[in-house]
Amino acid sequence: MRMCSGVAWREENDADGRSEDYRLGKAMVSRRPGSVLGLLCKLPRAHPQGVVFNYSTGESCLIGALVVAATGWPLADYCAEKIWGPAGMEADGYWQLESEGGMELAGFGVSARLRDFGRFGQLVLEDGEAFSGRRVLPPGWRDLAGQTDSAPTGFGRLMPGSPAGYGYHWWAVPPLQGGVNNGAFAANGAFGQFIYVNPTEQVVIALQSAWRQPRDSDAAVENIAMIRAAVSALRREPAS
Repeated sequence: MRMCSGVAWREENDADGRSEDYRLGKAMVSRRPGSVLGLLCKLPRAHPQGVVFNYSTGESCLIGALVVAATGWPLADYCAEKIWGPAGMEADGYWQLESEGGMELAGFGVSARLRDFGRFGQLVLEDGEAFSGRRVLPPGWRDLAGQTDSAPTGFGRLMPGSPAGYGYHWWAVPPLQGGVNNGAFAANGAFGQFIYVNPTEQVVIALQSAWRQPRDSDAAVENIAMIRAAVSALRREPAS
């Protein structure tokens, strides 16, 4: 959950075909059932568990497979029962599959309407209590999952040049002057997809983008500045 398993993984999709992310793409293109888990089962250990943060799309795929194994449900059906329905989504979401009728790819490939991504963020903001009153997460899970709780995932420790921290599959937003982002966290997808959750300010922001490449540092800085400006503008005036 904290991307600290210690299993070897290179997230860069390099052209020479040596990175695990590239091999994951090749497994997807093969459309062969079991190809993704087959790749993950062959990965060696690079570090002891819990010592080094290393972002891995493969680990997210593995977590999805574990949910399927534990529940006996297809991941999409389980999500529909536990999240999509209780959150009151207005439209169906779509999962990318490993193969025809095969496993959902939990690390990426979920498509949904922008407002439904916002509803997902709102469900998390409400600590897993849906608008119907049905609770889908244990009390306190939001604050546990959205914040760093170990040295390798601490603010500024993840990778060179990044001030962020990491929770349980959420990027913890570093505190900023004026307290605008205190306690905030975000889901950051490829090509500029964001779900920003700020429990302190009671704000959820969902963004869908179409960047020319999966990661764009300049565009990300602009999005962060926009989010910060929006939260600042929405801050309630102190009671007189």
